Amino acid sequence: MGNKIGRKRQVVDEQYTRPQGLYQHRGIDQKKLRKLILESKLAPCYPGCDEYALDLEECPICFWYYPSLNRSRCCMKEICTECFLQMKPPNVTRPTLCPFCKTSNYAVEYHGMKTKEEKGMEEVEEQKVIEAKIRIQQQEIQDEGKRLKKRQDTSSSRRMISAEGEIQDEAKRLKKRQDSCSSSKTIDPTDDYCNIGDTSLLVPPLDIFSTVLRSDY
Repeated sequence: MGNKIGRKRQVVDEQYTRPQGLYQHRGIDQKKLRKLILESKLAPCYPGCDEYALDLEECPICFWYYPSLNRSRCCMKEICTECFLQMKPPNVTRPTLCPFCKTSNYAVEYHGMKTKEEKGMEEVEEQKVIEAKIRIQQQEIQDEGKRLKKRQDTSSSRRMISAEGEIQDEAKRLKKRQDSCSSSKTIDPTDDYCNIGDTSLLVPPLDIFSTVLRSDY
C-alpha cells in the first residue's frame, strides 16, 4: 500500500493566525483558530487590500483582496476567514446557512493559494458566464422587439378593418339615400300627364278642349 499523500502545510506568519480587525469578533477561541490556520484548514487572516492585483483574490462578502481565500464546500464560493467567522460565530446552536447558496450547515475548506493555471481556468469560466449573460440579454431584447412589432401589426390591422367597415357602412348609407331619392322622384306611368313614351308630356288630353268649345257655343 502506498503512503497517502497529504496536503503540504504552508508556513504562516504568527501574526496572520489571528483576526486583523475587519470585524469585532466575540467569543472566538484564538487557540483553535490558530491551530486551524497552521494546519491549513482555514486561510490565514491576511490584511485585506482595497486594490486589485493579479496575485490577489477578492472576497465577495467584504470586497477586499487577499493572497488566498477559503472555499465553501457547498458551492465552492470563496470567502475570507474573517468573513467566515462573522457568518458562523461560535457558540451558535442553530445551523448556519451558506451566504451564497443558502445551504444549511455551512462549512469551508482551504486549498492554499491558487496556481496560475487555476486562475486562468477561472477567468475562462467567468468569461463564458459573462458571454452567456450577454446572449440572454440580447435574446430578450430581440424577443421584446418581436412582441412589440406583433402588437403594432395587430393594432394596425384592427384599425384598417375598422376603417374598411366604416367605409362600407357609409357607402351603404349613401346608396340607401340615393335609392330613397330615386323612389320619391319616379313618375307614375298611369298619370294622364305623364306618358313616358310620348314626347309631349305636358299636352292636356283632347276631351278638355272639347269641353271648352262646347261651353263657348
